[in-house]
Amino acid sequence: MKLIRSNLKRVALAEHFELTNGNIDPQLSKLIRDTFVQLHCIYQIPSMLVPPEPEPINLAGLNNEQLEAIDQLVVSLGVLCEPDELEYAIPS
Repeated sequence: MKLIRSNLKRVALAEHFELTNGNIDPQLSKLIRDTFVQLHCIYQIPSMLVPPEPEPINLAGLNNEQLEAIDQLVVSLGVLCEPDELEYAIPS
């Protein structure tokens, strides 16, 4: 995906220069075709579009203190996503 994004930026820039200069660049046509083929391949494979399911975390070997620390971390991370409640993110 990073390569495709980079190619799309290069296509836009090269197209701008092509229109400005009035010269037809055969490399631009090849870049457009290659980018189209890459996008087509990605959309033909649905597994590349869906993020993988996260692996479940096994907490069976942890003691109560460790589980409480993880619980506080989860709560703090959840609050950090909501900046209005940031004062409650840091345990006292």
